[in-house]
Amino acid sequence: MKFYNIVVLKKSYIIIVLIFFISSCTNNKSITEFTSNNIPRNINVYEDNFRSITTAIEREPTNPKLYNLRGIEYAKIGLFEHSIQDFRKAIKLDPKYYQAIYNEGQSQLRIGDSKKAIDNFNLSIEIFPNYSKAYFSKGLYYKDNKDYELALSNFDSSIKHDQNNADAYHHRGTLYQFLKEQNNALQDFDKSISLKRNNYISLYSRALSYTALKRYNSAVDDLNQVLHSKPDFLNALFARAKVYEHMEEYRLALKDYEKIISIDKNNRHAKKFSSFIKRKKL
Repeated sequence: MKFYNIVVLKKSYIIIVLIFFISSCTNNKSITEFTSNNIPRNINVYEDNFRSITTAIEREPTNPKLYNLRGIEYAKIGLFEHSIQDFRKAIKLDPKYYQAIYNEGQSQLRIGDSKKAIDNFNLSIEIFPNYSKAYFSKGLYYKDNKDYELALSNFDSSIKHDQNNADAYHHRGTLYQFLKEQNNALQDFDKSISLKRNNYISLYSRALSYTALKRYNSAVDDLNQVLHSKPDFLNALFARAKVYEHMEEYRLALKDYEKIISIDKNNRHAKKFSSFIKRKKL
């Protein structure tokens, strides 16, 4: 999700427009953090920001917030080693600056130092125990590394400290799906959808839980909404085709498989199932 913040820097009177790319999906007014889902961009896009922040640092060399802001800019274009240097300068100036500690952890994740990243997330929580973002980032890490118990615990903590975190509900829902706790998954997807507009990913995921529970009409309703906004979303087309097969609506299933093949001519699964329907069901 893209959003903009304007920061007025005292003394320098510089207005810096910062563009953040957040994971998920959460409404966040903070200008002090970035997440592991930031999208690297061409450095030319940020030249003005770098110049403005660096000028401000020259005027206020003991202001930790300025180093944190420049670190965020480095991270957004994929210069993570440079971002780590600036985050560490911010932390040296303010050892309790938990957002900068968290940000360094995100950059450490990007360069592959997961141990240092988790240490940073833990330290940021030690300083600010209600830090939902740090719990969420830990949850994502443990989920990706298949430590589901720790992932669930951290998603629980993230939601406890920020009950409007749509991403946390979504990812906990997908974890419940994996654990085959479909009713719990549905509750989390419901919440994620209620918190975020146009949340087609959670709609798609909820449809999978409905399918697992054999609530096929509800699954189709969700998938129809997804495909209305994302008509070429192959996973949703495939999921709806399989639901139609369960409902014995073979012509509708075939139509979805043929749509998949029109988008991806080499899709073996769609070809296989469309051929089966033509031979056996029609």
